[in-house]
Amino acid sequence: PWTAAVLNEAMRVYPPILGLARAAKADDVLGDYPIPAGTTVTVLIDSIHHNERVWENARTFDPARFLKENLQPEQRKAHMPFGAGKRMCIASGFANLEAIIGIASLAQKYELEMVPGQKPRREVTFTGGPEGEILMQLRKRHP
Repeated sequence: PWTAAVLNEAMRVYPPILGLARAAKADDVLGDYPIPAGTTVTVLIDSIHHNERVWENARTFDPARFLKENLQPEQRKAHMPFGAGKRMCIASGFANLEAIIGIASLAQKYELEMVPGQKPRREVTFTGGPEGEILMQLRKRHP
């Protein structure tokens, strides 16, 4: 559960994609704004994941917020690293499982520390990965 919470919080703070674009199939209204059919609507996942009305201390990395006893219903709906609804990534379950196993396997044997002097920055694109490489040092854990 803790490894899953760490993964979910990492994907909340740094979602794999920053946003999604969809075309409205029919006329609609969002709040007070009319959305004519054919309009491109952009959902900014990064903004939803950092919304202070949903996430207390939204810019802080806190995996405990994803433990079952702490996660609120509105937070479940506002956590969408793989999209949501009919067009949600079909492989999200597999990707989560694969990441949890990878993280747990690595963390059991090694401690990771960022090489000093780096200032990682997010690339501002829809896929929003890091801008350049992030160098890490691995230290073997001793039983």
